[in-house]
Amino acid sequence: MSSAKTWMLVSMLGLVPTALAEANDEHAGHHPSGPAKLTLNAGKKWQTDATLRTGMITIRDQVQAALPGVHSGKYTKENYLALATSIEGALNTVISQCKLPPDADAQLHLVLADLLAGTATMKAERNRMAGVVKVIGALKGYGEFFDHPEWKPVVH
Repeated sequence: MSSAKTWMLVSMLGLVPTALAEANDEHAGHHPSGPAKLTLNAGKKWQTDATLRTGMITIRDQVQAALPGVHSGKYTKENYLALATSIEGALNTVISQCKLPPDADAQLHLVLADLLAGTATMKAERNRMAGVVKVIGALKGYGEFFDHPEWKPVVH
């Protein structure tokens, strides 16, 4: 199966890819089946932990810094690959150190799936910018549904 198809399948199932899940088998084993879209926790945002907040800030800052090059069309294939790899590195840390309760974790996996789908698109041969758009959408959802004090969305 091609890498792009594998990432798409993983995203549809709401699971993290094997390469990232291997970072922490315990985390990989607790993927409760959850809702197909992000929801609030009885009207409130889901809790976060320090590792998640740090990782999401890292991803947001990397995407924010990339936007001028992406928008100008000067972002190269190598730039997209480096951004995708860097985002995956931050996600690997988040995944390996996850300490959220099962319900919050299930919601987080929806965000992670979109982030990973975005990085897969950035690595594809066509329409890499769509991967950045997917990541920005995932970051927007994170900010809307997760309690992250002082969260700032990507400005574009």
